[in-house]
Amino acid sequence: MPSGDPSIPHLTPISGIEIGVDVFVAELEKAGSPISEATRQAYESDLRQFARFLHTVVAGPTVTSIEVGAVRAFCNHLQTQGRGPRTLARKLASVRALHRFLQKRDLSSVDPTAGVKLPGMASDSAGLARDDVETLMCLPDESYLGTRDRAILELLYGTGIRLSELLALNLSSVDVEAASIHVIGPRQRTVPLGVHAVSAIRSYLRQRAEALLDRQVEDLDVGALFLSSRGRRLRSRSVQRIVERYLLKLTARDGGAHGPGVLRSAFAEHLTESGADAAGVAALLGTQNATATGTSADPQGLRERYLRAHPRV
Repeated sequence: MPSGDPSIPHLTPISGIEIGVDVFVAELEKAGSPISEATRQAYESDLRQFARFLHTVVAGPTVTSIEVGAVRAFCNHLQTQGRGPRTLARKLASVRALHRFLQKRDLSSVDPTAGVKLPGMASDSAGLARDDVETLMCLPDESYLGTRDRAILELLYGTGIRLSELLALNLSSVDVEAASIHVIGPRQRTVPLGVHAVSAIRSYLRQRAEALLDRQVEDLDVGALFLSSRGRRLRSRSVQRIVERYLLKLTARDGGAHGPGVLRSAFAEHLTESGADAAGVAALLGTQNATATGTSADPQGLRERYLRAHPRV
């Protein structure tokens, strides 16, 4: 991968794993990256630990020599150190992000994290911590359906919209330039989007256009934002299954709530924890008349409060 920065080494299939980590981290540091500084630091710390460990199980590990057994061994090593399931999930997500980066650059044809399953995580709460959300958004892959799923997760958490409101979204509902969506329903409203949600939607729309290129227009719900693999507007149960699948991967819980409502609740909880006022959160959620709270008279003020408070902006 040629680079204009002489401090960034050239990356090839036989480059050592440390060089792969260096180049990946350098990409995350570039201006305009949707990754927060805290997330970048977590990626770097996790991946440098992973690289050090690889030297104990692989002779001269390169970016293309990592196999699923080495990743499993890393996870087992972390367990023996007493690391909790959520820490393991985060570190595995970091390794997965590195290999997606390598795959995008045609330096790796497989993802060695794909066959790794983490032990169950006991939890007495259906809620999601902020670290959980960071990990959750790394779980979908880079395929057309994977980018669609990530966009769904980012929108549900980034806007707090209801499942029914997500299903009703059309392409015309989204304004990526203004970073907002217009929610259709009993509580019609315009909700701001953070940088992560905008990035996820852009990626999905690019892959959506490519995936539908050779389809017959009459067979598609072309106006709908989120489509099934057959090109039809997604149904309620389909989105529930999508969200449940990723939440179960994250938490491995057998009981409790796993549906879209978990992300809506996390949206409200995390905004409130960050100091957002209750009236503004209620207006964004569509649970309170915006006129009654005065927020409709000051949409820019509402947006500014959202951008100050939401964790993924």
